[in-house]
Amino acid sequence: MDLAFVNGVVWRPGEKPATAVACSEERIAAIGSDAEIRAHINKDARVIDARGGTIMPAFNDAHVHFLMGSRSLSELDLFGVTGQADLEKRITDYVRGRADGWVVGRGWFYSAFAGGMPTVELLDRLIPDRPAYLESFDAHTGWANSTALAIAGVADRGVLKEAAMYTVTRHIPPRTAEEELNALRAGMKMAASRGVASVQEAGDGWDQLRFWDA
Repeated sequence: MDLAFVNGVVWRPGEKPATAVACSEERIAAIGSDAEIRAHINKDARVIDARGGTIMPAFNDAHVHFLMGSRSLSELDLFGVTGQADLEKRITDYVRGRADGWVVGRGWFYSAFAGGMPTVELLDRLIPDRPAYLESFDAHTGWANSTALAIAGVADRGVLKEAAMYTVTRHIPPRTAEEELNALRAGMKMAASRGVASVQEAGDGWDQLRFWDA
């Protein structure tokens, strides 16, 4: 056993809580007292002091738009971009050299723009030759360029809020079943790497169920 967590609290149904956990090749190998675990681990094992905290094998996310987030891993990622100049560079770098077709992304912050909202004119300048739709970090505002708005038959030149977002998103070509499955696999891999082992999907659409069952 090459890894141990000691001086913690390990909940065991129907039993007194343990204080330590030993792992071998990224799997839980033993649970017990600090002394019991220390007696069984390798001499060069890494030992982590939990400092009285609860030791859990993983976390459950009780509200997450998991498929949406998984899709975003292969889309234009604007999360964490705080300034307009950096956001413009992120967009142009992503678009450069990519094939024609819709540019879809998400994650922009309202605070990145001087007036609190992006403009159609700005996105037209950055992506003038193909439809583009970029969703805010909270998924409540859509930013589309003129090409995307024209495809959707939208005459208004502002951002799209809430239900109005669907007027554009329904025209974005749907992913294939294999693309959806690959997105979910990538999302699951990322979640597991951060200690999340189970989720409750908060997305909409019964059609998603077939991908979770696959």
